[in-house]
Amino acid sequence: MGFEIPYTETEINAASNTIIKNQKVENGYVRPVAWRGSEMMAISAQKTKIHVAIATWEWGSYFDPKLKIEGIKLNISKWRRPAPNTIPWDTKASGLYMICTLSKHEAEKNGFTDSLMLDHEGNIAEATGANIFFLKIRMVSYTHRYQTLS
Repeated sequence: MGFEIPYTETEINAASNTIIKNQKVENGYVRPVAWRGSEMMAISAQKTKIHVAIATWEWGSYFDPKLKIEGIKLNISKWRRPAPNTIPWDTKASGLYMICTLSKHEAEKNGFTDSLMLDHEGNIAEATGANIFFLKIRMVSYTHRYQTLS
């Protein structure tokens, strides 16, 4: 993202563990966040201070447990995941979340549980809040041939 976080990975992990323990989070979400400060307003914001915060909260299942059995209804989002050469796609940048938020809102407005995201080439990428996994089962069939003896 073009800036250096002022803490090491070890320090952030230790702080995250402390927060989880202090808040007694048992089934939750932890999100360290880093951002540029407001010391200057410009496209080039290199003279800003880098801030870090860690948020954590209880968070159960993303989908209603009943839907895990019955299945969810997915639409296909009109928004696409950006091409890898257009944005740092492997970051947890807020702009990437914005696309999922728009897609999720669109899905819910139209009676769906979630939205299936396609990548820039039209391939399945993910849902807005979950990864997609495919299970390929190779079915082997045997054909029995009977011969008649004459």
